[in-house]
Amino acid sequence: MNNERLPILVVCNSRHHSKTQIHLAESLADRDSRISVFVLCEAADIDWFKKTVSSQNTQVLSIDQEAPVAERNFSVVKEKSLSEKMFSLALKLNQRLTRSSKFLQQFARLVRESSLICLWRQRRNRKFFVGRMKKVDKIFSQIHPSVVFSFGDRHLDIEAAVLMVAHAQDIPVICPYCTYHGVEGLLKIRQLQGEPKRWWPFSVYRTIVGWYLPGQVRQGYFYQPPSITMAVHSLGGLSKNPWVFGNGLSDVVCVDNEFTEKRYLAEGVPSAKLRVVGDVSYDVIFEQFVRKEKLRQEIAQEYGLDAAKKTLIFALPQFAEQGVMGWDQHWQEIRLLTQQAVDSGFNVLISLHPRVNPQEYEFLERDFAVHVSRRPMKEILPVGDVFLAINSSTVFWAVLCGIPSVIIDAYGLSSVPFEHLKTVRLVNDPHRLSSEIIRAVEEGLQHQENLKEDWKNLSREKVFDGKVTERYYDIVTKGTSRVRNPWRSPGN
Repeated sequence: MNNERLPILVVCNSRHHSKTQIHLAESLADRDSRISVFVLCEAADIDWFKKTVSSQNTQVLSIDQEAPVAERNFSVVKEKSLSEKMFSLALKLNQRLTRSSKFLQQFARLVRESSLICLWRQRRNRKFFVGRMKKVDKIFSQIHPSVVFSFGDRHLDIEAAVLMVAHAQDIPVICPYCTYHGVEGLLKIRQLQGEPKRWWPFSVYRTIVGWYLPGQVRQGYFYQPPSITMAVHSLGGLSKNPWVFGNGLSDVVCVDNEFTEKRYLAEGVPSAKLRVVGDVSYDVIFEQFVRKEKLRQEIAQEYGLDAAKKTLIFALPQFAEQGVMGWDQHWQEIRLLTQQAVDSGFNVLISLHPRVNPQEYEFLERDFAVHVSRRPMKEILPVGDVFLAINSSTVFWAVLCGIPSVIIDAYGLSSVPFEHLKTVRLVNDPHRLSSEIIRAVEEGLQHQENLKEDWKNLSREKVFDGKVTERYYDIVTKGTSRVRNPWRSPGN
């Protein structure tokens, strides 16, 4: 690794998680003057990320390219040839059919998934990714990155092009741990959204892709649309098992604890890639945790909390934003859950997810006896006496802080990530939440006993120590051991 300069390129394909990676890279730059930070994102996101960076020295770059051919809504990139114009007309007709009767909708779906259309999309998508790789290669020649930070190694967007170029140039790719990744959650979302399965709508193309690349299919669902999958596979950038991070063109995959490490190993991630370092957010949480009594006073004064009451931290769900349900049902459930939180009789401090629009939730403070935090979750969580959430990785944060957690397990989302934790209470009836919240707080002695086992599962002594950033610094500055992509033959 270059001892003169250590430029870190952060691939930004997720506003929420990429923001965490940017702040990690910037904290490393604050520690070592050799490190500089570059952020690469889509053109549509460049203004957002320019506002997100903390350091004036961080440079935000745009790949400035059109999006790939969409698999579901059939929007297409600009056509040039006569054959492509004919396809465009056919796709517009297909869109009109989709808005017609149920029979015509099924017919339109069959047309969309026909082998001829899929082959055409594969060709267009391959051309798109080749163009993107050329742009990335040009950017690399300008900034000469020593390390790439990537949210994952399975996403077929800006990430795929960057990782393919980095792999070709032997530039290490590090995946910092920002949130829980699990197969069960991915499958649940596909089921709830009614995505097409491998065998239906039937086409020879989909059948062959599923047979040729079996690792891309789980329970009948493709991880990504087949035509995009085949396009990236033809360029050598496909993860052999995209249902978990670590099976693609990454070199170091960081995890939050040894339990996660074992789970990744079981999914085929090479052991040489894995590093148990902790969640990127742990250092901030730990800093607040060690001063939680003073923090409790600050929060109580800031929001006017009743000092005689326990405090409930509520990570508000994003049902509609995640595509789990429509907006009308979303607002009904939000009101129900908020009322249940209030009925506990505790102070209720609500934390909004970074992906939501805060203005849309201003009614909560007006209609309910709650407070919406202006601080991020990791800065307020340690003051809680109990934590309420759906299937959020922030539940692990609460357990590390010794806070009993109640998970709303009533909307078809997976609770598998928390089944091994004894201090986490799963509630499948939203109308029982208030009583379960109270019970979670009252079971003090049993909670303390269960914490010992939960902390062991989460490797608390190893990762919750305020030194996560220091461990990332060691990885970045001391180099990595490249594990070649098993989809490529040695030397390619």
